[in-house]
Amino acid sequence: MLTDYWVIAQLLAQVCSWFLGLVALIFSIPLIRYWSSSSGSEQQLRLERNGYLISSILRLVLGFQIVNLLLFLVTVNNRLPHIIKGAMCAVGTLGINELGYPLLGIKLSAIFVYLLFLFLHHFDNAEPAYPLSPLKYYLIPPIFLVLSIDGIVLFLYFSNITPDLIATCCSVSFLVRKADTSLLARGNFLEIGFYSLGISFCLLNVTLLFFKQKSILKILLSVIYVFSATYTLKFFFVKYIYGILGHNCLFDIFFAKYYFVGYAIFGSYYLLLGSLLMDLVYNFSKKYLHSKHTSLQENLLRVSLISLWISFFIPLGYWWIWEGQL
Repeated sequence: MLTDYWVIAQLLAQVCSWFLGLVALIFSIPLIRYWSSSSGSEQQLRLERNGYLISSILRLVLGFQIVNLLLFLVTVNNRLPHIIKGAMCAVGTLGINELGYPLLGIKLSAIFVYLLFLFLHHFDNAEPAYPLSPLKYYLIPPIFLVLSIDGIVLFLYFSNITPDLIATCCSVSFLVRKADTSLLARGNFLEIGFYSLGISFCLLNVTLLFFKQKSILKILLSVIYVFSATYTLKFFFVKYIYGILGHNCLFDIFFAKYYFVGYAIFGSYYLLLGSLLMDLVYNFSKKYLHSKHTSLQENLLRVSLISLWISFFIPLGYWWIWEGQL
C-alpha cells in the first residue's frame, strides 16, 4: 500500500511537517532558557527573531496538517475502497487493522494542539513586551511529540494494509440484524443522545450570549454538544440525508452525491471548538495583556453562534424535509 501515490503524498506531507517541527523544537530550546523580556541585548533580539521564525513554521505545520487530514479522509473514504476488497467507505478501510480509528482520532485532535500555540502567539505578538513568552514555547515539545506519534502511526497503518485482505464494511448491517434487546438498548442511548443534544444546544446558546467570561463552561458544553450531535447524526439524522432508513454510515455524507454535506457539518464543529478555544486562551491571557481585543471577542462570538446553528440546523433540515415536521 506504500506505493500508492495518495499514500505517498500523505507520508511526504507528514515528513515535511515533522522536519519543520524539529526545526521549531531546536530553536525553541534557547528561547525557553534565555528569554528575558526586560533585556535589550543582541541575544534577546536574536531570540525575538527566532520567535517569529517558529510561529511561521507552525503556521506551515498547521496548513500541512489540515491538508493532510483532508487527504487522509479522502484516501480512506474514496481511494482505498476501490483497492481493498469488501470496503465501500472509510468504515471498511479504517477497520482493516487496529490502527485506523486511533489514527483518525490523533489527526482530529492534533489540530487543536497546533491552534493552541498559534492563538497564544497571536495575543503575545499583539503586545510590545511579549508577555506570553516563553510560556507559549513550552508547547513546542508536545507539538513535536504529537507530530512524531502521528507520523509513526500513519506509516504503520498504511504499511499493514494488504489489498488481498477482505474488509468488513458497514454494508454488513443490511444483512445482519442484532437481537431486539440490543436494538432496545440502542434506542435508549439514542433517546439520551437526543436529550443531551437539545439541552446542550440550548445551554450553549444561552452561555455564549449571556456568560461571556465563562470560557471553561463554554468549552465543556461545546464538547458535550459535539459528541451528542455526532452520535445522533450517526444513528438518526444520516438516514434522512441518505434517504435510506436502514443506513447509518457516518462517512458517506462526505461523498459528492450527498453534496459534501459532511464537510459543512464537521467543519462547523471545528469552527465552534476552535473559536471557543481561542476565547479560552484570551481569557487566560488577558491578565498579561494591555489590549482588550473587544472586536476579536465579538467576532469569536459570531463565529461560535453561526457554527453552532449551522451544525444543528443542517441535520434538522434534512429531517424536516423528509418528515415534514420538527
